[in-house]
Amino acid sequence: MALEIVKKIECDNGMEDRTIKYLFKTKDNLIFESVLIFEEQLTLCASSQVGCIVNCTFCKTGEDKFKRNLTSEEIVSQVRLIEKDVGMTVDCVSYMGMGEPLLNLDNVIRSMKSLKKRYYKLSTIGVPGKIKKLARAKLPLELYFSLHAPNEDIRRKLIPISKTYKLEEIIEEINSVSKKIGKINLWYLMLKGVNDKEEHAVELAELLKKFKNIKFVILKKYCENYMGIQSSNPANVFMFNRILSLSGFSNYYSVSEGQQIKAGCGQLSQKYMKELNMDSQLNIK
Repeated sequence: MALEIVKKIECDNGMEDRTIKYLFKTKDNLIFESVLIFEEQLTLCASSQVGCIVNCTFCKTGEDKFKRNLTSEEIVSQVRLIEKDVGMTVDCVSYMGMGEPLLNLDNVIRSMKSLKKRYYKLSTIGVPGKIKKLARAKLPLELYFSLHAPNEDIRRKLIPISKTYKLEEIIEEINSVSKKIGKINLWYLMLKGVNDKEEHAVELAELLKKFKNIKFVILKKYCENYMGIQSSNPANVFMFNRILSLSGFSNYYSVSEGQQIKAGCGQLSQKYMKELNMDSQLNIK
């Protein structure tokens, strides 16, 4: 195998929130994480990169220096090693772990073709040109677009790399492939005082009209990362839900599993490296 499991951390509050976070070591002594989620379909939240170059302001992974892309063999190995460890077959591979999968698209596509799963999920901040290439691969895929803002200005503050990838361009490309990929899901991370005011909800409803074939708008609860950001209060979430629903957009509030073991969305990092006594190998200071 291209990888080695060096640690696993389990969270078991019953089948409704049973998760296992795995720490993998590559042959060149890099550490990254992925998460197994015991949902109705056994789902593996797989990583595509070690670290992440996107550096979203709300995501712990971006605090780690980007090391490199994972090879297709390393992506496949995550699945095979975890299946062997739990003695079960993963039903769905979700490319929502560490890294931006569209910035390692060739290896992501190769891994999907090698794994031959019934379906995949892929979450992206949107990379023009790569979305069309993904659609051309004709894989059983559900696409999740990380929008997180009702306008370009707020999005650029939350996702600095979006200064390069303009929202209008991304929307146009998503629309152009919507029939090939299927219905599109949109992530909207609810952040207190940042993107959760009533005017933001109204503006978001207008922005959503530019998308074709939206399946769901997923209002996402922020997972605590101690980065100076707070999750929206329930009243604001309810207000967003009401405004979007009245505007004709199906939406629901989502809470990540495994937050007790820092396995929720945006919580994956390399915090366990010191425990593994790998500082000298990785030149950590």
